[in-house]
Amino acid sequence: MEPLVRVLTTGDAGIIAVAKSLLDEEQIEYIVQNESLQELFGLNVTKPAEFLVRREAAERARDLLADLRAAADGEHP
Repeated sequence: MEPLVRVLTTGDAGIIAVAKSLLDEEQIEYIVQNESLQELFGLNVTKPAEFLVRREAAERARDLLADLRAAADGEHP
């Protein structure tokens, strides 16, 4: 299996939804780790959700998600 690269980490449900929409629109395949924990226990109770993409799509995904990453970096625990 090809190595995956993390392109976004967030505990914000709104950012998660927008990131999914943007990646889907650009047809970038991704996996979201810890998302089910967010849904089960609520925000900031467990590990934040992590978006992982294939290495060859990482730069494109990071560019696409740049504004969301900036918003996620401003989150407070």
